[in-house]
Amino acid sequence: MPHLTLEYTADLPRGVVSRQLFARLHHIVVEVTGADIENCKSRSIEHGNFLVGESSDGAGFVHLEVRILEGRTRDVKTELGRRLLGALRDTCDSAGWDAQVTVEVRDISRDHYFK
Repeated sequence: MPHLTLEYTADLPRGVVSRQLFARLHHIVVEVTGADIENCKSRSIEHGNFLVGESSDGAGFVHLEVRILEGRTRDVKTELGRRLLGALRDTCDSAGWDAQVTVEVRDISRDHYFK
């Protein structure tokens, strides 16, 4: 815990998804939730076959799912989602990539998480 899964479309410029991006996201998670950085785990999934709306221009997306142990307040989860969204938007803007960017923060049940 926490687990971050970044899904993105193949039209994202190469090199945008990197250890540096994950490190930035990890630091945000730690700052907002108080989690131990050594427990942050990130992975990415590239999607080559995708469609956004009815677009024929190949517009893509980035979606970050963040799973944290239950117990954080709604305000903490809202701040976490907003800060991560801002970091991802900044990253996409810096790469000159116009895409839909979303973040979803989910709870992990303490009773059903085994380590």
